[in-house]
Amino acid sequence: MKKNSIFRRADVWLPPLLLIAGLLLRTVYLYEYASLINFDVPVGPDVNEYDQRAREILSGRLFPAVPDIHAPLYPLFLALCYLLSGLSIPPVRAGQLLLNFLCWPALERLLFRQGVPFAVRMVFLALGMLYVIPVFHQAELISESLLLPLLTVALWMLELAATEFDPLKRNIRAGAAGIAAGLAAVTHPLPLTFAAAVFLYGLCRKARKEALVFLAGVFLIVLPVAGIKTLHYGKLTGIQQNGGFNFWLGNSPDATGGCRLRPGPLWRKLHKDAETEALRRGVSADRIWIGRTLRFWRSDPVKGIYLFLKKAVMVWYPAELPAGADPGALLYRTKIMRGGAFTAPLILFFALWGILYTAKKKEPVPVPLQLLAAALYAGQILTVTSGRYRLAMLPAILFFSACGLVSFDWKKYFYLPLLVLFLALPLITGSFSRGGYEAAALTGEAAWRKGDAKRALRDLSFARKGYYDPARISNQIGMLLERHGDFAGAERAYREAAAGDPDAMESWMNLANLSARFPRRHAEAQKFYAEALRRAPNSAVLHYNHAVFLNGRGKLREAEKELLTALACDNTCHRAYNLLGVIALRSGRPEVAEKCFAAALALAPEETGYKKNLEITRNGIRGRASK
Repeated sequence: MKKNSIFRRADVWLPPLLLIAGLLLRTVYLYEYASLINFDVPVGPDVNEYDQRAREILSGRLFPAVPDIHAPLYPLFLALCYLLSGLSIPPVRAGQLLLNFLCWPALERLLFRQGVPFAVRMVFLALGMLYVIPVFHQAELISESLLLPLLTVALWMLELAATEFDPLKRNIRAGAAGIAAGLAAVTHPLPLTFAAAVFLYGLCRKARKEALVFLAGVFLIVLPVAGIKTLHYGKLTGIQQNGGFNFWLGNSPDATGGCRLRPGPLWRKLHKDAETEALRRGVSADRIWIGRTLRFWRSDPVKGIYLFLKKAVMVWYPAELPAGADPGALLYRTKIMRGGAFTAPLILFFALWGILYTAKKKEPVPVPLQLLAAALYAGQILTVTSGRYRLAMLPAILFFSACGLVSFDWKKYFYLPLLVLFLALPLITGSFSRGGYEAAALTGEAAWRKGDAKRALRDLSFARKGYYDPARISNQIGMLLERHGDFAGAERAYREAAAGDPDAMESWMNLANLSARFPRRHAEAQKFYAEALRRAPNSAVLHYNHAVFLNGRGKLREAEKELLTALACDNTCHRAYNLLGVIALRSGRPEVAEKCFAAALALAPEETGYKKNLEITRNGIRGRASK
């Protein structure tokens, strides 16, 4: 009796138990992650850009100098998180995990409203709590970490609209669903496919008014964002730049179905070629990429269809990261992630099983989840597949996986999950070390930024053997050697970087900075600065370094001009503000110096030197006033 009573009350004790298990899993992950070198340092593709944009926003610069390749909402969210955390990254990671964690009980309640059986709901909640791989992405400083919360709100609003009898309230909720979908779209453009699917479904079901109100909610967010950016930059600008490039990346003669290109020499060359052609023709670079994609489809439709089918399969690829910006060697560094890797093929297998089962048995599936799965699946097939993009599909994937687990005939087909796992083992274990050179480059950069020279030199030396951007690694190794007094070794590394990628500004700037150390080489240093400025005239860090050189030679007016140019390129360059303050003091303008030091300290409150400069200046002003 007691046993039966316990199971009869599973709806009371099981959900809290699963939630506790989910919290423990995320706590263990953060504990393991905290021991890694990059836990509190923003390094990696996209992460650096989002971190920089968030800091720019905090400094008052709402728009980057050129149209951003990322959608704008996540940097705003990250800036708010930085404001609340005092620019500390660990609390941001924990906060993002908590926000995503709360989505799963909300989604389980949504399934309850939609009449989904208890067993399916509990398995769904268990998967949401214990499927560990997405936790990696949800804790990273990337836009995809914000998609699940926004899409959860959109799904809830669609449900409330569908079950509301009052026409006015129904339209209000449909509009709210559109606003949530629009916010997801200005976080990452992929959810636009979901918004389109919801709108078209409403038209097909003759719920035209609700569909139009939903679309109006989407446009209420998307159009002002695109319009404001267009007005600011004086040219047509969408949610983000580079959308055409991603389209071409997944549909071109060399496409693999995933993000085959990484930021580096070839990446820069392709973008430079596209921008040159766009300037010559008077169109946007995105239009160039889209034109190239259409030419590819016309010239080789067989290859285009092959890629289309290949991407359709890759979305269900059991290795967690067939593409994307995160190397497997980075994702699977913690024990909990390595263990969780073995669950990925099983979850995908049971999701496919659940899709087939519900279709065959004509089991009712909540329409919004069907639309979410179909739309985001189509979006990845049209562009590129990515492990990150599964985050937006996750509610649908885990729902179908729960259906598959509940409906699976274990007695009859017990061997199938074991077979899937056995076949996937080489893919899983192989992904543990995939991207090892890139992972070493990122951990080396993190160690370098944290002052761990020994670890940085070890990791960067390993990365240089096979990293796709060796010039970048050589520059970092050169800066390490220079910092520790090996000037000859540093110069060799910089020259090696310049020879490997002559178009990269950093190598010439580093050669200039190194030459500037020696008075007899000042003329050579100026030539290197000129070479660097020719390649990157809008680089704030380059103008700052040139200003340091000019200031050291007593050319205060020229140095000040360079610092103002640096701040015009990037008004978060706190070192430029600090040096402007120093020059203002030397020029007898303490009030100007005070403002500059205050601006520098506001951007980098951890810099004690800025604080000391500001205090000395203010004391001097007060002392002069008292006389």
